[in-house]
Amino acid sequence: MKKSEKKDKARQNLGKRQLFAIVALVVVSVLLILWFFAGEGLVKQAEMARYLKSKYGEGFIVEWPEYKNGGLGARGSWKSHAYPVSSPQLKFYIGCGAECSDDYLDFYFSKQEYNQLQQSMSSIGVTDYSVQLIIGDEVLLNIKKNSSLADIKRKYNPIYKLRLKATETDGEDQAVGNAMGIIEKIYDQGVSRVEVDYTLITEGKKARRCTTDYETAPRLSRENLKQCLKGE
Repeated sequence: MKKSEKKDKARQNLGKRQLFAIVALVVVSVLLILWFFAGEGLVKQAEMARYLKSKYGEGFIVEWPEYKNGGLGARGSWKSHAYPVSSPQLKFYIGCGAECSDDYLDFYFSKQEYNQLQQSMSSIGVTDYSVQLIIGDEVLLNIKKNSSLADIKRKYNPIYKLRLKATETDGEDQAVGNAMGIIEKIYDQGVSRVEVDYTLITEGKKARRCTTDYETAPRLSRENLKQCLKGE
């Protein structure tokens, strides 16, 4: 074999080894990244479940967490959703960075309020409605799962988001009056920060909608709710 051919073969072998080394480095890097997110994800998932059980004294299922807002020297956090083993429909947010936080009690007391409104809503023909209570972080430090919902509304005045949809059967005045009856009861319980999303389906099958927030409408009345309704 000529000397030049030997050199060419040596260069080819060197190139193959370099290519193999690069491929191996890439594969190892990918595997390390996958291990970090999979392995760390399992650790965080278990950590979140322990945190919730310790805080609320019941078992929770935590969905697979995602790592958010990390990179380039910035420390991110792990975010997920969880729900009690006893109430799978009560899904809520949980996040863990330097510390963990969650909004379980917001959803827990919102569900309580939804149930308490069920009879009143049914009596005026409303079957499509939702309630969201937003309780301040500082308040969450002072309440527990067995705290009184009435006391929370009266003492702490949470933001109260009410969405309801009704069908007009006895005229607009009656429908608006029915909705205001529900809203007035909420005000009477000590809640002033009420936001309403009210849709009225008229007898002509036209949707009229009113959305308000407590800053621009500190206290709704029958007249301004009626004026607020507009074609959707």
